[in-house]
Amino acid sequence: MEHQDETELVHQASQGSTEAFERLYEYYHNHVYRFLLHLTQDTERTQDLFQETWLRAARYLRTGKKVNHFKTWLFTIAVNLFRDEVRKRRVTRFLLGSFSLPEENKGDPKAPMAHITVTDHGKTFDIRQALSIAMDKLTERQKTVFVLTYVEGFKIHQVSDMLNIAQGTIKSLMFRTVHKLRKELEGLQYND
Repeated sequence: MEHQDETELVHQASQGSTEAFERLYEYYHNHVYRFLLHLTQDTERTQDLFQETWLRAARYLRTGKKVNHFKTWLFTIAVNLFRDEVRKRRVTRFLLGSFSLPEENKGDPKAPMAHITVTDHGKTFDIRQALSIAMDKLTERQKTVFVLTYVEGFKIHQVSDMLNIAQGTIKSLMFRTVHKLRKELEGLQYND
């Protein structure tokens, strides 16, 4: 979506245009859903956070206040909701949760990388499971930065704005995260 088109749609939505909001939703809903699913790896949690993200966006736009860079703003809402949800889980002694594959994708030969397997100490996993196991060892902050940067394709300055973290810190987090993932995955044997 062109920035001009997006800006106009956001303006129209803030003036009460349901059609403009629906067009923004149609364009960005898959991006937001996929991002949240990467963070939670749980369809039920993802659906709850996804719905709340769009509800908050709609409520805010109805106030008529200006929104710059709609996609970045929308992902900031999603990140903040995810963080809040993680904090609530920690309070009840639940940790972040598994970064495992959603059940509906397991065994799907059309799913990306479904045919690649890895072997570790005699156990065989598909590559996504191996990555999921490695991602479980990341902190919430590392996982969020990794998904925003490498999966969703946001630039460092955008991630910095979303998370309210200095750009240098984002770069450092990315370096340590990639290093940690490589270390976790380095001993695996890949099978085709």
